[in-house]
Amino acid sequence: DPLTGLPNRTTFLDRLGAALGTPHAEVAVIYCDLDGFKSVNDRFGHEEGDRVLELAAARLAATVRGDDLVARLGGDEFALLVHGSDACSRAGAVATRIVEAMRPPLVSASVAVTVSASVGVCCSAGGSAVPATLVRAADQAMYQAKRAGGDRVVFWVDGPGAVSPEQAGVGSDRSQLQESVPRSA
Repeated sequence: DPLTGLPNRTTFLDRLGAALGTPHAEVAVIYCDLDGFKSVNDRFGHEEGDRVLELAAARLAATVRGDDLVARLGGDEFALLVHGSDACSRAGAVATRIVEAMRPPLVSASVAVTVSASVGVCCSAGGSAVPATLVRAADQAMYQAKRAGGDRVVFWVDGPGAVSPEQAGVGSDRSQLQESVPRSA
């Protein structure tokens, strides 16, 4: 992505496919949308919006290990690929770090803006997962987080090879979409 320097959607899907092709692959897709970003563009202009995206991208990159992947899918949407033998157990911690990392104001040379993150997570512990299906499930979970007010994580926990929030280290309910990391009071 020329703006943020992060990999783009194509690279993300390629790397996700490769990770899923690894025997006994454990993979988490984390889908992130910036809450309140449209108002940044509307109020301060697209140049400032671009700077906010650059700052948000840097914060996201700081939430993962070096061998995991952060990509900008477009607009204010990002995806993270967490993989390895412990990916599903790490997904909850990574998603929590994302939400927490976005809470402080993003400060550029001219303004300080506050955005938050709606985050959806879909984990697969092997099986015949399809990249587009995992991304779609994480995206649906992210939209559930946004509908619930944003600034939170929702896990997708349905389907073959899916990993529940409790298996990922958070939550205890086995509903299809499970909220975690609720907004701070």
